[in-house]
Amino acid sequence: MGKENKYRYPGINFFTKEDQDIFCGRADDSQKLFNRIMINNTVVLHGDSGSGKSSLVQAGLIPLLENQNQYLRSQHKPKYLPVTVRLDSISKISIKDKKKKKEDGDILIRQIMKGINEYADCKAKELPFIADEKNSFWYTAKLFERNNYSLLLILDQFEELQGYSNKAVSSFTKKLAELFVSSMPEEIYEHYD
Repeated sequence: MGKENKYRYPGINFFTKEDQDIFCGRADDSQKLFNRIMINNTVVLHGDSGSGKSSLVQAGLIPLLENQNQYLRSQHKPKYLPVTVRLDSISKISIKDKKKKKEDGDILIRQIMKGINEYADCKAKELPFIADEKNSFWYTAKLFERNNYSLLLILDQFEELQGYSNKAVSSFTKKLAELFVSSMPEEIYEHYD
């Protein structure tokens, strides 16, 4: 008793990190994805719906990253902090909803910052801070770097972005673009100026 039955084929669900022991036949794909992430700042994994992208990331990549983190910890090098945010699980603002007629431009940003904080809560002994949703992704990533972590933001179900308002997508892409520059974003610079 106490053990849940695990099924080799989860149906419409995807494999998770807890299923890594039954996630078979994708070791080469997992290693290739891991290698690409180790040498690139941005990796896009795309494929047909239901082809196993989420399973590959959760049951293949994440365990490899955790193994890498054990090695990095022993070498006193920055560890990877993989934060997965599923864009299909973020509640979208309906135009029909009169109370929320103003489009919420920051809904994606708030949800991603919430995901970062939920992951950081799991690592509370190691991470002595909470990311502020008002802060940019850039600032949050630098905060992680200062604490010897490299933020690895995994945006799953990215195609769901098309269901958000133009304002939300524009705000999100601006904040996301900040991650790809090493200089301080203008709004942060102005805040500290």
